[in-house]
Amino acid sequence: MSTINLAYANGVLLQTALEDQTSFLSYFNPDAEKIYLGGMSDLEAMFAYDGAWLDLNEATTVCEGECPRGPKPNLQLAADQVGASSTDWYESMPNQDQQNTYQLPFVPGYKTAGVPDVTAMSLNATHYASKDATTPSYTEYNVHNLYGHMHSRAVSRYWSGNTKNLRPFVLSRSTFPSSGMYAGHWLAKTQRTWASMRQTVAGIMNFNMFGIPFTGADVCGYSGVKTLDEELCARWYQLSAYYPFARSYYDSASVPTELYNIKDAGYK
Repeated sequence: MSTINLAYANGVLLQTALEDQTSFLSYFNPDAEKIYLGGMSDLEAMFAYDGAWLDLNEATTVCEGECPRGPKPNLQLAADQVGASSTDWYESMPNQDQQNTYQLPFVPGYKTAGVPDVTAMSLNATHYASKDATTPSYTEYNVHNLYGHMHSRAVSRYWSGNTKNLRPFVLSRSTFPSSGMYAGHWLAKTQRTWASMRQTVAGIMNFNMFGIPFTGADVCGYSGVKTLDEELCARWYQLSAYYPFARSYYDSASVPTELYNIKDAGYK
């Protein structure tokens, strides 16, 4: 993936994920898949594994679009469009009228989010599908929703393709209709409430219709209060027996939700 300003970082789009500078591979290019699978092979040489959990692969960053070398731009929210203040790192890019992130033909959620690429890759980043990588094939604006799908496909092929011919366990946070061919999915960070438990039923059924049947939720909720509602958690575990996929997973601020943490004998 490249930046519009080819003079910066040799045309490589630099982002920041989990506080470290990184570059995201463009899985539309066959060579990118080879690089990623090469890394998986190197990891397997260190220890055996047969599955992968793909997180933050929307892809998510800690910047609004491309990470600047200097201070972040002071974004201004206008009445009908989003504008950016004068910044060298962004205004130095050519073709601002056509490819400026803040002058897009459609800006979803701009009244609340401010910019369309909050914690995401710059929407005017370019993908190269050809091996020679001389002519951009797609812009992130057009294929953003496919990034997790292409990532899942590449990872799944590591086990299902070549000489392995195995059925892998791949779980992806970002998916697209038909991604179930390559990966399963878990619902977004659920709250520790009765309403959230109920909503998981509709969420799982929806993803079945999207072609991702192996979908589930974080049992007892991912985040919420620092106390454990034992009745809620016990009922949620009962419900999860009918999930295609279920797991106990919670944030660091929440109390543990594994089944053995339920102490009331009436719920065991």
